[in-house]
Amino acid sequence: MSALDIFMILRLQIGCLCITVAVAIPFFAIKRTIGFANRLFRFVLLFQFISLAFDMITVCTVNNLYSIPPALNKLFHVIFICSLCLFQYLVFIYIRQLTTEDNRKKVLFAYGVPVIISMLVTALTPLRYEETEYGNYSVGPGATVVYGIVGIYLLMMLFALLRHWKMIDSDKRRIILISLLTEICISLTQSMMPTLLISSLGTTIITLTVYLTIENPDRMLRQLYLEEKLSAEAAKLKIEEIAYTDALTGIMNRRQFLSLAATQIERVMRQKSSAYMIIFDIDHFKEVNDTFGHLVGDKVLKCLAEKVTKAVRPYDLFGRYGGEEFIIFVSDIGLEDVQHHAERLRLAICAEPMVIEDVSLTISASFGVAPVLSNDLDEIIRAADEALYEAKGTGRNKVVFK
Repeated sequence: MSALDIFMILRLQIGCLCITVAVAIPFFAIKRTIGFANRLFRFVLLFQFISLAFDMITVCTVNNLYSIPPALNKLFHVIFICSLCLFQYLVFIYIRQLTTEDNRKKVLFAYGVPVIISMLVTALTPLRYEETEYGNYSVGPGATVVYGIVGIYLLMMLFALLRHWKMIDSDKRRIILISLLTEICISLTQSMMPTLLISSLGTTIITLTVYLTIENPDRMLRQLYLEEKLSAEAAKLKIEEIAYTDALTGIMNRRQFLSLAATQIERVMRQKSSAYMIIFDIDHFKEVNDTFGHLVGDKVLKCLAEKVTKAVRPYDLFGRYGGEEFIIFVSDIGLEDVQHHAERLRLAICAEPMVIEDVSLTISASFGVAPVLSNDLDEIIRAADEALYEAKGTGRNKVVFK
């Protein structure tokens, strides 16, 4: 036969080889955690390449019977047939491991017995070659046994898939079922029409199926979409955090505090419960800035915010009102309790010195407290502010109620 005739016979195998290479390149190019499924697929690819290579070699040798030694021709057929059986065995193990973690060597060996049988029968029995106008092909007990064993593995795969249908991921089980039914049809056609030489098409479809179930591009795209969505949501939350949080102290800024306080005041007035507005200001903060610099002053503000955050109740609103002035909204609390609460906050600030850059600073604050008697937020803050100025004008480091 001429080279062109050989090429025409091998065009299907060459196409399958190109597809397998296209699958192998991205699989090996991407760094991944090597699990049992990935190790199996490496061997699936290996025996797919071996099967394709010796499929093409045997097509050439069987069509040149008089120029190839019979022993060499049979050796090539034995390797091809054995690699085909090993391929089916590995794919069966892959489908099986989708539903069980039982990967014991004894169990795996038991399922590999048909492969050993095919090797022995193919090696020990003679092969005959039928010559036809469409091309030559091999026949004999070995070839018959191999077709039977391939059929057995395909039925075992189908049984394992259907038995554990609900346990397997829906995307995986559909594509595996389609590919198995396709290879069953290909194998039946090949067994009835040996000159077609289409067994490589079935193994290539299975190889592509296993790759898709490992990589699962649809799921990867969904995961990518989810990651992008989460990233966008995180960016949105970050923007909101910047918009609502004081950059220096990490507590609520004035805008966010006033917005939440207005909502809480409406609730308090509707429920006719008691609430208070507390404003406090750091005493002699300008002297801290003038003496130690603004960097130390910023750290004082941050440290004070941390102390007060720990001291306020979880449901109190606490924010930076401006400069060294802070504001707190407390609700569902009586007059006596708010007096103790404000005094506890004052002591939390001045009880222990702040050590900043090896400098020990005793910081105190003056507090003004006003009750919430209406929905007028500006009026409430004005009353608390007046109480604060009274505290600063009468000695500082005290709590004054309006």
